[in-house]
Amino acid sequence: MLGPTGKRLDYITWHQYHMYMAINSEERCTFAENPVGCLIVDQENYIVANSFSQGNYHEKHAVFIALQNKRTKSAENCILYTSKFLECDECVENLIQEKIAKICYLSEPVENNWLERLKTAGIECEKYVKSRKIIRI
Repeated sequence: MLGPTGKRLDYITWHQYHMYMAINSEERCTFAENPVGCLIVDQENYIVANSFSQGNYHEKHAVFIALQNKRTKSAENCILYTSKFLECDECVENLIQEKIAKICYLSEPVENNWLERLKTAGIECEKYVKSRKIIRI
């Protein structure tokens, strides 16, 4: 279906695409107890890092892996998309130190004080609300 300008009307936004990628990363995770997928993107929507949890130890957390393996020197002003909110205090501290601009999460945080700490540090936190169902073929 095309709009008045000749462009498609049924496309997905960058915001939807990035969260979809984080969810797909979670689905790649073989750790069944608490799978998490995350994606870090810069202001131009380029993927800086993509990861999924690989165990229940801190060094295996998806956010920690993404921050360690990012393609840029800094994640400053980037956006983190995650299928589940942060898992630990150390990941929250790393995001604050990296100066991530925004966190978009699909599921609610376990620890509510983490949200407050992030907001106090100037990091915007947004619960992702699905606006449409993406059908896989």
